[in-house]
Order: sequence, then C-alpha cells, then structure tokens
Amino acid sequence: HAHNCRLIHLLNSIDNSLYDHYIVFVIVLDYMRQTNQPQRMLSFLTNSSLEKQIANWGFDEYSAQSLQVYLQTYKILRLTGNSSTGLSFLIRYLTYQPQDSKYIAHTREAVKDAICLPTKFTFDDIFGCPMLEALKGDFLYDLLHIVATQTFSEFNTFLQKNKTEFNTAKIDVNALSEKMRLLTVSDVGAEESSTYDDVATALSISSQDVPFWIMKANLQGVVEAKLDDANDCVLFSSTTHRIFDDKSWTSVQDKLVALQSNFKTFVDALN
Repeated sequence: HAHNCRLIHLLNSIDNSLYDHYIVFVIVLDYMRQTNQPQRMLSFLTNSSLEKQIANWGFDEYSAQSLQVYLQTYKILRLTGNSSTGLSFLIRYLTYQPQDSKYIAHTREAVKDAICLPTKFTFDDIFGCPMLEALKGDFLYDLLHIVATQTFSEFNTFLQKNKTEFNTAKIDVNALSEKMRLLTVSDVGAEESSTYDDVATALSISSQDVPFWIMKANLQGVVEAKLDDANDCVLFSSTTHRIFDDKSWTSVQDKLVALQSNFKTFVDALN
C-alpha cells in the first residue's frame, strides 16, 4: 500500500505536460494491473480525463504512446469489471492497428465484448477496426454480424445451428437472447407504429409480454415509444440505429423531410 501511494504521489508531482509524466503514468498503470489494484487508477481513466491528458502530453490519438495508454487502460478497466468503457479503449487501440496476426487475440476479445455487453447497442466502432476482416468466416465474426444487423428470429436460427460454438465461446445465451430482443424492438421501431401482434411475432413472445419489452427497451435507451393500449399498438418516436448503413441514412432523411413538411404546415397555419 505504501509503495502504491508513493507511485501515485510521484505521478502527481510531475508536470503533466512532460514526457516523464507519460512514462510514470504507464509504469503505474502496469504496476496496478499486475498487483490487481486497478481501483486506485480509476479517477485517471475516464474518457474525458485520458483525452485531456493525452493532449497535455502532446500526442496524437493514433501515436504509439497513445495506443499503449489505450491498451493498458482497457486491461485495467477489464479487471474492475468496467468492460463497457474498457471496450471503447480497446476499439480505439485496434482501430489504428494494421492487419497483423499479433492483434487477433485482442480483436476476438473486442468482438466478444461487443456481442455480449448488455448495453452495447451500436456497432459502427467495432466494424471500423481493420483487423475485423481477419476474422471473416469465424464463429464470432458471423455472430457479430447477426447482432449488429439481424433480428431475434435470425439469431435464434443461428443459435440452433451453432450450440456447440456458443458453449465453446462461453457466451451466455439467455443474456444475449434478451439483448437481441431489445435490438429487434429497435428494428420494429423503424415504422412509426406497430401492433402488439407484430411486435410479439418479431420477438417470439406473447402479446401480453409486449408492454414489458417496450418498457425495457425504453429504459435501455434503445427506443422512445409509447403504448396505445386502446388500439393494441406501439407508437415509436425514435430508435437506435445499430450501424449507419444506407437504410439508416434513408430513414433519417425521410424523418427530416417529414419534419420539414410538418414545420411548413405549421407556418402556413400561422399565416
């Protein structure tokens, strides 16, 4: 404990714009990870704190020094159970790496985390990693594609055909099934309204369970929706786009056109 305090004190005593501060920072990160005491570094490891610190050191975000910090930060946060924030740093690290077999293990970790993290609902960042191409044909790559673009029905079909692979990869099927239902709600929400029966069919649930899943999707920020019990339908005002493909951009464009039309109608009514 005394050694830890001395290291932290040494780090804080150095001008944080100096290269020496970077050297000590990396040493402290590595020491805390090796001695399994990552909590002492958490205050330094928020997104905003690290971005500011890297700027203070005068490094570009893709410099070798910055990439080293991203990787060490990921390892520390993973030890604390903060896998969601940790994944964002691992993806940053991988985004600036070339296709090389030495990055395969980290890429697989990133893909599995993106698949399994219960609150990871967008995937543009992981698909931006060059190393992802090296996993084509791999079980995890195929599963990531399904989680990022397909519905619960396609997921369930894939699950039935690949149960051995799910077990080998140690993926919690129940937790991922829940996540896929939430993501499927966002797909259903591409329409402004859907009947309870349509939602139930898409999620492979009973119509009675639709309000529960819509409420859960609202709380998770996957959609903004209201229940119209009188007409047994769901009214969607916004949805999460898992990846911004051509279909997503078309949807956004259509909503902007509708918004402009509504605004014009409002202005005309005032006149």
